[in-house]
Amino acid sequence: MESESTDFLKSVYLFHDLDEDQLLWLAENMQKKVFIVGDEIFAQGDKAESFYIIKSGSVSVEKWATDDEQHITTIGAGTILGEMAFLEGGERSASAKAHENVELLIIPFDLLEEKINSDRDFGFHFYRNIAHCLNKRIEKTTNDFSSLKELKLKHH
Repeated sequence: MESESTDFLKSVYLFHDLDEDQLLWLAENMQKKVFIVGDEIFAQGDKAESFYIIKSGSVSVEKWATDDEQHITTIGAGTILGEMAFLEGGERSASAKAHENVELLIIPFDLLEEKINSDRDFGFHFYRNIAHCLNKRIEKTTNDFSSLKELKLKHH
């Protein structure tokens, strides 16, 4: 199981440049959990205590705005989930539901923080890679916004 788990973790960009000992530590400290289509993984406003990696399936991310829940995106295997709450602390900024049957790898924030504090190399790679992942999301959002703006201009 650990070899399969470390192979998968190595395929996740966030962990792609960790060494074998660091990957093994992650594999040993993560829990697996399966959610069925429609199951709530967490709700916007929930206290955040864990970080997730989607191993298989997909997750719908939604956010309450005014009195309406808005679909933000659907994410799939190899994607991280819950990183904003890890970085900011506190509550979940959005809700997550199983879009299809999904297997998640879960690591509690406290264990992750302990590892980052005790292994500076791990912490360096983790934060550098999470910055890269967030940058890619900003680029995608910017492109989506630009496309939407162009579409809106064409219809006026």
